[in-house]
Amino acid sequence: MSYNPRVNLYETDVTNITEIMAGPWKAIKVVDATPGETLEFSTDGEEHGVFVIEGSFVATIPDGSTFEFKKDMSMTLASGGAASVVAGPEGFKICQVTMRVD
Repeated sequence: MSYNPRVNLYETDVTNITEIMAGPWKAIKVVDATPGETLEFSTDGEEHGVFVIEGSFVATIPDGSTFEFKKDMSMTLASGGAASVVAGPEGFKICQVTMRVD
């Protein structure tokens, strides 16, 4: 089957990334959050890369450390990592890439 490699991530989560590109890809999507919304990231058997397109968030890792991420910054979580992410006062729009760890 043939897939079009041109995908608008603002319109769909269906990217067929595993058919288009070689590598450990699991998913790629744009995620919107409202102010104060919380998202939980865990990396059991996978890794996450997050790029802030708009807005900001504060990530808290299991040891209690916090990190603020703003537009044009990125966060990565290696296998075995976790973070609780709380959207900033204007919410956020992120591009989230999830990769398998074999």
